[in-house]
Amino acid sequence: QTYKVHVYAQDGVGNGAGPWETTVAIPNNGMSGSDLVNKDNLPDLANMKRYRGANPNNWVCFGSSSITSPGSCDANHKWRIIGIDGSGRMKIMTNYYYSTGKRWDTSGGTFGSDDWGRPADLKTELNGSSFYSNNTYIDATHRGYIINATWYTGGQATTSTYTLQSFVNGERSNSTTGYVGLMSMVDFGYAGSGCTLSTNMNATNNACMSNNWIGYSNYQWSITPYNSAVSPNVWAVRDGYVNIFTANYYRCGVRPVVYLDSSVKIVGGTGTKTDPYILTK
Repeated sequence: QTYKVHVYAQDGVGNGAGPWETTVAIPNNGMSGSDLVNKDNLPDLANMKRYRGANPNNWVCFGSSSITSPGSCDANHKWRIIGIDGSGRMKIMTNYYYSTGKRWDTSGGTFGSDDWGRPADLKTELNGSSFYSNNTYIDATHRGYIINATWYTGGQATTSTYTLQSFVNGERSNSTTGYVGLMSMVDFGYAGSGCTLSTNMNATNNACMSNNWIGYSNYQWSITPYNSAVSPNVWAVRDGYVNIFTANYYRCGVRPVVYLDSSVKIVGGTGTKTDPYILTK
């Protein structure tokens, strides 16, 4: 950043001159993901320091390296920080919907597949030219900020228990890799400030839904399968609770999620919607 500096001079007997005005460039080393954890005192929940509540200051401008001022960040480049993992990597999701009506998978059999790593058709689409390598969403510079991450894709621990605890217990039973994914049911549950491990997330108007910044104005897919051999169903957020939908039948909203390299720094903004964080690497 560049600052204006006023310089005064004075000799040993008190004779002075000036002021003279000059500019000095001072490098902004920025805040890392780990710095952000300490700044916002984020709680450690299910292997990640997470943002919770109705509207935390977790807004970030991402996707266009030409946007260097928070005030010029348009709606198509506003993302939200889900949390920061143990390596200091920010996990972020779009605030906007890439689509409000996509099938999760259409080629994995009559009802589709519930395995994101198969790969599911939606995984292929998001990681290809439609989104990841499409400069409309993410330009080449910001693609260099994204890592090829591990995505945990296990379903709830038991098919008859839909508590947050069950999703936490089952999430790491399966995994895959990729640049772009979706939120998990654990991500959604912990975004609600009133959600506890014993909350039944499938119950209408449960505590995980209120004061939850991810919201549910549109049905939206998660990356989490129902974990049943009976049919390929996937969990999605709907109006008032979470529910399962057949991968090749229902069309739900899609909000892509990525992990950023730990070297990515925040160099501007305050994290509000109108003053989102600006990133550099």
